[in-house]
Amino acid sequence: MLPILTGIGLAIPFLAVSWWMGLAKERAFYATLLMAIAFFYPVFAIGTDLSTLVVNTSVAALFIGAAFYGYAKLARALPVALAAHAGFDVGVARLGTPAPDWWAGLCIGADLTIAAIAFVALRPRADDPRSRSTRP
Repeated sequence: MLPILTGIGLAIPFLAVSWWMGLAKERAFYATLLMAIAFFYPVFAIGTDLSTLVVNTSVAALFIGAAFYGYAKLARALPVALAAHAGFDVGVARLGTPAPDWWAGLCIGADLTIAAIAFVALRPRADDPRSRSTRP
């Protein structure tokens, strides 16, 4: 439980400052975060066996693809993908991962917190038809 609370505790001030600076109001911010988050699993898999590296790289590629799709086509895909990454973390915590033992919990807390803020920040606005489907 402590890793999850730590993830939330780290994400909140990061998001608060990002919001204040204007970054957290942009879809590119969440797309970039999703890609950065996805890169950690292949990094942790370096030095393990080839199949673990391939699996972790393939999963990262899926999340990176979701980030590109969310940025280019459908902003709502970004909070969904961030929340899905938290689900992925639950799975790898149960199945085993080359990441440190505390990593999955930390990432679950951070992913869900970031997803919640992204859901609010990227909500479609009636006064801006571009916010519904394509990037500005």
